[in-house]
Amino acid sequence: MAKMMSREEMLAQVRKKMAERSNKGSRDKDEFRPPKANPEQTLEYYFRILPELNKGDKCASGTCDQDSDLWYYENGSHWFNKRRIECPRQHDQNSCDLCQFGFDHLEKEQDKQVRSRISKNFLAKGTYAVNIYFLNMSKNPDDVRGKVMWYNAPRTVWTIWDETINSDDPGDEEEPRAYGIFYHPLEGYTFKLVVKRRDDYNNYEKSYFMAPSLGPMVKKKDGPDEARIAEILAQRHILTEKFEERSQEKIAEILNMVKKSYSGDDGDDGVDDGEEVKIKPKKAEKAVEESVDEVTDESAKDVVEEDVVEEDVVEEDVVEEDVVEEKPKKSSPPKSKKKEVKEEKIDEDDPELSELLSQIE
Repeated sequence: MAKMMSREEMLAQVRKKMAERSNKGSRDKDEFRPPKANPEQTLEYYFRILPELNKGDKCASGTCDQDSDLWYYENGSHWFNKRRIECPRQHDQNSCDLCQFGFDHLEKEQDKQVRSRISKNFLAKGTYAVNIYFLNMSKNPDDVRGKVMWYNAPRTVWTIWDETINSDDPGDEEEPRAYGIFYHPLEGYTFKLVVKRRDDYNNYEKSYFMAPSLGPMVKKKDGPDEARIAEILAQRHILTEKFEERSQEKIAEILNMVKKSYSGDDGDDGVDDGEEVKIKPKKAEKAVEESVDEVTDESAKDVVEEDVVEEDVVEEDVVEEDVVEEKPKKSSPPKSKKKEVKEEKIDEDDPELSELLSQIE
């Protein structure tokens, strides 16, 4: 008889296997998702958007085996019973029966509230996956500082990027503006993601590119730190691998359940030819559940987005330097306390940040 495991060994083994199974559907550790801001809170992140991967480039998973079309990957999903179902329309520009179901009923429905629920429940919202590098500076939170991650940006953020890349306006000396290619490793801009709470969603419309940060994303005193930049680029992720294959069969199954829910029938698909299906708000909520844990962005709401307005702030030059760790010098206590700025409190005693600030002409 083979030696039997002890009770402790058996317990350790089963716990490990159960943890592995439960983690299969857990979040990707390499994905950046801004936490939900509190009502009176403003979260800020400083990062560089990285260029696309091409065949043969080193990446986080080894070597990239195909060229990327662009520096971003457009995608989108439906949510059903708190599960993400990739949308063939948003990923591949193919037909999606669930989206089409929503489009068909939007044409028939005039009630604003019902149209909003149809849009929310049946039309996949477009998001834009990019590789980003969080600058190794004290203003970034410890859990992301100095890391390369991927970020599935909502439309509000994408609009800022899209407007910048299509702009030829550099502004002037007093008010420089970010324009054109912003993700060049040697001549790019730092993006400041500003997260605020609006109703029950994160809102990002105060985010912007910091025009004075134009230059290499990491530099030494005498120029770009090309070795460090190469290390960062080699940590990019293959964005298309972060999403499941699209399944028309899954979409069809969900649509069938949705139709039954609306019709109240247990047998057929619940929709007679030529019959108009009335979609009531509460039934729409039950038919397709959105995960409150996952959907936290303002872009998930069916609202008219406001124009993006940049904050009127003094922009720091937040290009990361080849920082040499130094102990902060003790400064004498200030004679008088200055009034704290609500949005942007700058810690002048932080040696790393002070070095960055000193670069501004």
